[in-house]
Amino acid sequence: MSLQSVHEEIDRLRTPKYTAEQYQLVRGLYEKQDKNRKDLLKAIRLRGFMLENQATNFIQERTGARTVGLLNGLQYDTNLVCRDQGDQFRVNPEMQAALDQVLDEDTTRNG
Repeated sequence: MSLQSVHEEIDRLRTPKYTAEQYQLVRGLYEKQDKNRKDLLKAIRLRGFMLENQATNFIQERTGARTVGLLNGLQYDTNLVCRDQGDQFRVNPEMQAALDQVLDEDTTRNG
């Protein structure tokens, strides 16, 4: 492996996996969400995927209100999540890196 190829690899690794425009889009979509939806996004990232009934129970434990179709709504309103298989939703792979950055910043800022 030549020195040039090592430098090229270092540059590739330093380059964000998302564009500034995508980061701003994700940041804007995330900031528009209420605290419960933000927590839901964090839970989906942590778990890898979530089912609609799990999202319903997740929010019901926090608010006492039984709301169905949360993940469908989140997908429709933001496209930060997408349907994977059947009733499984996960973070949209196209938005994953930018959302990870936004969630990490939010966690650092809000503890």
